[in-house]
Amino acid sequence: MGFTIESIFPYLAITGKTLTNLDENKSGADDFAGALLSYVAEVGQAVVDDEELPAIPELVRKGTGDKITGVARASLLIADNLLTFAQFQVSGKARKIFKYAAEALSALLAGETVPTAPSF
Repeated sequence: MGFTIESIFPYLAITGKTLTNLDENKSGADDFAGALLSYVAEVGQAVVDDEELPAIPELVRKGTGDKITGVARASLLIADNLLTFAQFQVSGKARKIFKYAAEALSALLAGETVPTAPSF
């Protein structure tokens, strides 16, 4: 099995779900990152299936000022690289979404605030 853009979407969705389930609350950097990765996976699959792109979740739209720590960092290091790859495999609105996601993950990893998402 070769490495294709389609092959990364399940990984991003699983990683997103794991991050949102790290703790009981539904706020903070881990939940933001989880929601972002789950959203990007949905966007990617919509592109592959030639369907309408889903709306951005409110948690993602708001951005976050929280810091990412612990096990979540390791997952994000890999996801950040996959998103950088993916943004050059799609076009139009999907590319803008993937680019924002890669920039947001890079900011989280650098301990910076992730600003609110732009309109896509």
